Amino acid sequence: MEKFYEIFDLLSVFAEGFIVSSVSAAMCGKRYKNLKHIALLIVFSCLYTVIIACSSTLTEYTGVVLLLAVCFSLAVNFVISKGSMLLRCASLMTTWFFIHAVDYVLSYGFMFIGEKYSLNENYYSVLNGIAFMVKIIVF
Repeated sequence: MEKFYEIFDLLSVFAEGFIVSSVSAAMCGKRYKNLKHIALLIVFSCLYTVIIACSSTLTEYTGVVLLLAVCFSLAVNFVISKGSMLLRCASLMTTWFFIHAVDYVLSYGFMFIGEKYSLNENYYSVLNGIAFMVKIIVF
């Protein structure tokens, strides 16, 4: 069952990379036509998944992983979208802010719904298992 959760986590990282890239490119304007744009989104989302998975195993500090994710997303944004640098950065930061805001609201919502009396135990249960899968599906 643990492998299933790991695969589900990788799929959620892939979806996160795809959403960040596609939303920020839609805000700035697509550089390529639909089929090439979608193919580039899939390729870059796969690369994003590999980078985040590897960096997550190397460091326990999530700030480093988030910094790598934002830097990679910015590089992808320069390849697949058009517009000024300010527009690209603003659209990317808006997208990341929205993703993390919804993630925190859902995480804390599931923690308060949980049965355990300790907030730390509820937080751990949200990061692992069925509650994590439900949170990702809801998001």
